[in-house]
Amino acid sequence: MTRQLACLAALLSVSAAPALAQDDSGFEIGLRGRLFLDIARIDENFTGLNDDYSDSQVRTARIGVEGRWRDWSYVAEADFAGDSVVLKDVFAQWTNNGFAVRFGHFKTPNSIEQITSSRYTTFMERAQPVDAFRYGRRVGVTFARSGTNYSLTGGVFGGSLGDDSTGFHMSDSMTVAGRATFLPVQSEDRLVHLGVHARYYDEGDDGSESLRQRARPGVRMADRYVVANPAGETATLLGVEAAWIEGPFHALVEAAVEDAEGSEAVNSAALTAGWFITGEQRAYRASTGEFRRTAPARPVTEGGTGAWELAFRADRFDAGADGTQTAIGLALNWYPAETVRVMVNAIHAEADGAGARFGEGEMNAIQARFQIDW
Repeated sequence: MTRQLACLAALLSVSAAPALAQDDSGFEIGLRGRLFLDIARIDENFTGLNDDYSDSQVRTARIGVEGRWRDWSYVAEADFAGDSVVLKDVFAQWTNNGFAVRFGHFKTPNSIEQITSSRYTTFMERAQPVDAFRYGRRVGVTFARSGTNYSLTGGVFGGSLGDDSTGFHMSDSMTVAGRATFLPVQSEDRLVHLGVHARYYDEGDDGSESLRQRARPGVRMADRYVVANPAGETATLLGVEAAWIEGPFHALVEAAVEDAEGSEAVNSAALTAGWFITGEQRAYRASTGEFRRTAPARPVTEGGTGAWELAFRADRFDAGADGTQTAIGLALNWYPAETVRVMVNAIHAEADGAGARFGEGEMNAIQARFQIDW
């Protein structure tokens, strides 16, 4: 707790620092970071688990640097929120005329919601298709090509960096991943995004990773009620995504299926829809096929009410004989300023099937987050 409080103080002390500093050679460097504070009330009612509790946590406490020099950009960031220091984005990228080469520790090119920063996701936690299949950051290299209405990215990755309390280590797993996106409709007020991504995964031989498939139902402080443990060591995954932005309305559909060696295929799907009551439009970047920051049209700092957003989500994780986990969520988000957000989520989840981890039953939760980034 002492270390977390010290980290929070450090994060808050640098939050007002200038974004970038530049020397005579054109080299730029600046501080970056984010702080998410969460509280939740959770009621679990399953055959083998009955609990009713409140909890709070520092969900994210990151600090790092970013910058540019000529055709190069770089990011180095770590998270101090848990009991260990976790490296997040640590990479360098060369970009020129629509081509990009990135190497370091960063996200594999899978899923629009995974690629989109947690600062800009509609709900406090990503949907089950993202959580279930071990998307995350790994050490690797990607090659990308993009234009005004498309992006193509492919890469090869090794393991992920972690902290096992004795020092940083990297698993010997291996991943090959690729993603393609296309905008058949693109105008000032309307956008249609289509995408597909694929992945080959090998857990490696050192035992630090596994092919386990599991997801929380949109509540970080809740448990996982359905878990699948395939016997094999390799798996292939295919995912599809479609997004629609129409003025203040936006919708996203994602689905993925993973076929693990020696086991039945496991699938997950999600539908998210949102509406900015105050008229803002969700931001999107075509060159990377991801959502970006939505700034309030009339921030509180200028005498306005900020941006207000209502959202709905339904998602499902089907692990076959190991059970099915279904969740429905409602969200109310307030953006008083460009880099500040307050979120409230209400989540109802159900687990079905004889193989469910705690038996059949349901969970209800309400959670809130205060978020600031710079």
